[in-house]
Amino acid sequence: MIIPDPNSIVALMKECSERILLPSFGKLGKNQIWQKENNSLVTQADLDSEKFLIRRLMDMVPGSLTVGEEETEGNPRILDYLENEHAVWVVDPLDGTSNYARGDKKFAILISLCVKGEIVAGWLGMPAFDLYLWGIKGEGTWSQGQKLKTKDPGGADLLLLSGSLGDRVRKLSGLENQFRSITNYRCCGAEYVDIALGKLDFAHYRRTKPWDHCAGNIVIREAGGAIGELIGGSNYKPWQSAKEGILVASSDKVFSKVGNVLRKALIA
Repeated sequence: MIIPDPNSIVALMKECSERILLPSFGKLGKNQIWQKENNSLVTQADLDSEKFLIRRLMDMVPGSLTVGEEETEGNPRILDYLENEHAVWVVDPLDGTSNYARGDKKFAILISLCVKGEIVAGWLGMPAFDLYLWGIKGEGTWSQGQKLKTKDPGGADLLLLSGSLGDRVRKLSGLENQFRSITNYRCCGAEYVDIALGKLDFAHYRRTKPWDHCAGNIVIREAGGAIGELIGGSNYKPWQSAKEGILVASSDKVFSKVGNVLRKALIA
């Protein structure tokens, strides 16, 4: 299977942004925002963006299938596509929906291509910043014609590292004053982008849905970073959950040091 020209996917993301996401950014009415059964938000922009993207992506790779966040909400069996022989597009049409709905620029489009369960290409787009990154297996991570490399942490002194942790984990005993700073963007895509650009050193995620993590996985790996299950360190697998989630880091050294601290805090 030939992977489409990565710039053609960037162009598609930009078109989706200009036609659907940016015109409605921060302007949605109450009748255009709903709450899902899992208490997360979905908007009319999510639905319109996903419909637009999956139709065009399937045309780019004839015979391919799609796993979109919103279509899977209505039919969880769609996730089974990730374990078969087909090329599968994994799509988060609007990552960071709550940010988007309230006018926060940290929202993203996430697209990845999987073949036989392996992530072979991924794209991260941040429309409000006109910023787009992509990674292809064996070809590195790129943005605007520049090859990206994650930040070298040197000795990976914990007190020099900045990362993202969810509310539950950051409250664990033993994590106080361990790192330089802790944040949470409430948008996986934005955090993956900042790790790739050297603005963030690590992020931990308890939820491991494929539309949230497939694109970021290959972008970070191809840029020289590390990602895997927090318990055991196994590679991220799009079709299965991970006990205590996954850890994303700018390097193997950061993954090891931060992972050790988080595991001790979880066990305590």
